[in-house]
Amino acid sequence: MREHHGASAIKPHPLRNGGVLITTPILRDLLRRFHRHDASKPAADTEPAVEHHQQGSVVLSWLLPGFIILCLALVSGPVFAFTIDGALNNNTAADRSDDLLDAIRWSNEEGSLATHGVRGLGGGLEFSVDSDFCEAIIPQIVDGPSCDGVIAAVHDTFDVWSEDHPVLRFVDKTDAIGAELPPEESEAPWQGYGAEIDIFAKTPKEYPKVRRVGAWAQFWYLYADPVSTNGRVISGNTMTSVDIVFNLDACYFMNPESGRRGCNHFGSILLHEIGHALGLAHPNESRERNFRLRSTTTQIDCRSPEKAFVLSRRIDRRAVMNTSSGRSTPVRTELTKDDRAGRDFLYPACETTVYNRG
Repeated sequence: MREHHGASAIKPHPLRNGGVLITTPILRDLLRRFHRHDASKPAADTEPAVEHHQQGSVVLSWLLPGFIILCLALVSGPVFAFTIDGALNNNTAADRSDDLLDAIRWSNEEGSLATHGVRGLGGGLEFSVDSDFCEAIIPQIVDGPSCDGVIAAVHDTFDVWSEDHPVLRFVDKTDAIGAELPPEESEAPWQGYGAEIDIFAKTPKEYPKVRRVGAWAQFWYLYADPVSTNGRVISGNTMTSVDIVFNLDACYFMNPESGRRGCNHFGSILLHEIGHALGLAHPNESRERNFRLRSTTTQIDCRSPEKAFVLSRRIDRRAVMNTSSGRSTPVRTELTKDDRAGRDFLYPACETTVYNRG
């Protein structure tokens, strides 16, 4: 179940390597991009595409003064490898070693979506749960939680990714921003509908992409270098919007001890999809382009985080970001060192500029 991802309007090559700073909405609109995981390289003037991540189931801104220029983060302990989307090859398909220069990140922009209309890390990544999510998903959950229990599980799962991180945080804006899928006729889905991350539950008839999978994440991004956690522009692409859709033909369970054969652990499948929403892909599908730290004591330079990593074919079979390839999702409630390394490459956890505006 693969789709090509594409781009509209312009794909300016210098953004891959030249550090061009995109500062106006007009230029951003010229650089819109709509993404799907594990797809072939996009070409200009093609139809936007979707990202799909399979989980088992049966069935930018101006540089502001005062930013820290050199920031270092230390990641210790054994790490195997993480990966980003296979189409992100920095326009050098034969050379995988520089693929990290093409990574997709949320930009560390000042302001929030709900208050200032700004998409990015500054106000926290704002998420919204669809108004009928509980009513739709609870009949599919075998241990019958309340709606409050489901929403609490959503919050707890987001918190796993933001734990011990100085910038990365998630804010529930369900009451302020309604979850919304882009209309099929939309010509500019990359501009964003709903919150930064929206969560839905749909049948395959309503949303065909979830057929035969437990959940599906699609996201859009711009061909624009994002602002990193230290407030400096960094090579890559800028995430703008993510939709996570659960399959109502699948079954789920909340309590890891109450698992049922053929069903997915709700928290584990959401944990995996949030990883995609941050920009990570499946390491167990891409051994030839996985990355690990150069050593267990390697420091991540926030100006050039890719320099801390080298290619590695080793994977951690316990990693949250591994795909279950159509089988039931294994119970995963914590990030492995691989998952954290991927997170901290995309969002270096060092001295940072933190915008805590709601």
